[in-house]
Amino acid sequence: HPQVGSSGISKVRRNQKKNSQNASVANGVLTMAQILDRLIDDAKNKAEESQRVFTLHTNALASLTGLKSELNIQGSKENEEIDLLRKSCDYYFESLQQADLNSTPGAVIGEAIVSGSNGFQSQHSSVRDGATSLLWRVRLDDMEPIDTVWSRFDFLGTAKKINSLVVRPMVKQHENITEDHISCSTHIFPKDCVLLVSNANIGGMFVETIRFTLPCPKSSCQNDIEWEQFTGIRPNRSKSWRLDVLNYHDFSDQNAITEANIFVGVEVQLMEPDIAYDNLQRIHVLHNVSQSLSTLSEKVKLLPNQDDFRQSTKNDVYASANIEVNVIKMQEEAERLESHYIEAARVIQRASSERLHDNICKRNELMSEIQELNDIDSGSLQDKLWSKGLLAWCHLYANSQINQSLCVHVERRLFELFDDPTQTFRRRTFPDFDSIEGLDIALNMRIENAGSFFRSLEIDESIEKI
Repeated sequence: HPQVGSSGISKVRRNQKKNSQNASVANGVLTMAQILDRLIDDAKNKAEESQRVFTLHTNALASLTGLKSELNIQGSKENEEIDLLRKSCDYYFESLQQADLNSTPGAVIGEAIVSGSNGFQSQHSSVRDGATSLLWRVRLDDMEPIDTVWSRFDFLGTAKKINSLVVRPMVKQHENITEDHISCSTHIFPKDCVLLVSNANIGGMFVETIRFTLPCPKSSCQNDIEWEQFTGIRPNRSKSWRLDVLNYHDFSDQNAITEANIFVGVEVQLMEPDIAYDNLQRIHVLHNVSQSLSTLSEKVKLLPNQDDFRQSTKNDVYASANIEVNVIKMQEEAERLESHYIEAARVIQRASSERLHDNICKRNELMSEIQELNDIDSGSLQDKLWSKGLLAWCHLYANSQINQSLCVHVERRLFELFDDPTQTFRRRTFPDFDSIEGLDIALNMRIENAGSFFRSLEIDESIEKI
């Protein structure tokens, strides 16, 4: 059975459930659909790794052939160098064509949990293969929708590399709208949307991958509305994706604008490549083949019979005009892929800067509170210490059980600071105590020692200045 044994397909899930208090046998059992998803994911991972090896070896053959063409061998034929350069480019083209053929977009494989913003009609529903209908109920303010609605997909299996999506707006009749709402509802249509991905490098924050605009539908029949496909998504792999609807098409001319039930919806199909190629390898191939083609074009211009060569390659990819077009096209694709990595780094940097700024503000607030509690600039530290008030209150009003519990708790924490034998250095031990009065005396002794230490530092600094 695929789920039985130490190498069973559900071993990972069982291990994840070990530390759960509500773990049960049913929680660790996969459905047949989940088993199929797991097998498909494993097969895709193996295919992607095999494609990386194929690209690596093909690029090596192309590079060796290109190096061989640079050798000046006496007695070689006139066009031998040209033939070797063309053969080198053929290897590169083969690598690119194989990657393009394998990366044909297909439906996302696997199960996902869909949730959304306020008004989302299918909270925490389960969908398969990235295809679902998203419907929100929105509110109006001064005849304008005030909600920016969103919905997120949390895939249960492996992380997904979405490279395109297919979307179309929804019209009035839909199964998620109850019969009571159908007769008194108004549909508005989304306009500007954005697809975001969760980035683990910045704590799971969502960053933008592609922004697109949906046209206003001209038909009231859902089947007559055309699907819109959007590609060019920045390469990311994540389990969590989110679709945001930013604004809506103008609906001021609709008759039922004042109705309470205002809905907006889209049908969406997330797509991923059948076998995803390695973007870094592709940049490497594009860079090398563009250089090889440029070198080939220069070599052809130096041939004494270049007219015959051009005539023989008139309809070939190595014709002079085609070479220039291909070089420009490949350089643009390489720059686009590089810009994706640069933009991803910029997004991480901006998000990290915002988090750093927030943490600095919180730290400053806490430091201000500590300064207010322990203000050593005016008066004695003992007079300003908040712990003296706490100990005085415990001494006057708390019962012996509370006082004993406080002493035990403080003693344990002080042991970690002063008497822990596992520390690599030894610190001065804290005075022993077994009552609130003893704790107060011990704190006063340590405070006096600390005050003397800081006063000695101030004296040393003054002497150095003199």
